[in-house]
Amino acid sequence: MYLFMYEFPFYKGSTKTLHISNEEEKKVGSLKRYYKHKFQKVIDRIISSDLILNVQTYDENQEMFCNIKEDMHFKSWLRSSWQGQSRNLGNFQLFDRTKIKTHPRMELVTEAGDTYFMTKNFGNRKISITNEQKELFVEMTYEKVLPPYNIRITLLNEKLHILEVAAIHFIFNMRY
Repeated sequence: MYLFMYEFPFYKGSTKTLHISNEEEKKVGSLKRYYKHKFQKVIDRIISSDLILNVQTYDENQEMFCNIKEDMHFKSWLRSSWQGQSRNLGNFQLFDRTKIKTHPRMELVTEAGDTYFMTKNFGNRKISITNEQKELFVEMTYEKVLPPYNIRITLLNEKLHILEVAAIHFIFNMRY
């Protein structure tokens, strides 16, 4: 079991670099939201601060570890999806499977054929990542209700890397 933390920003539209640390407060990486070009940034600021979500994570040597880009096509306006690349998982896709806003769900499908489900229930501060067999891989919690709040990520399995989990959690938290 491994414990990691990062502070979620107060302003959801922020492109500030967020530092991810382990339980000894040692920096293990960073997370950053980005826009592909200025037009995306302007549209996102005008309409909503969570319309376009692209995230990159960097390891402690400032080398890119994971990159997740939102698909921008007509179908994605109804149900969002993301394309990702990571050193650990390879290529993967992230799908929004939410039917009811109070019970958000996301699905992560890797190139190797593994499927992971990210869920949160109404009134519960815990977000969990499980596989198809309902094995718990990751638990995420936060301490305060209002931002900025500290996110605690507990890795229960080494199949997923903390920088991938933090990026996916950031997208999940921005959307819901």
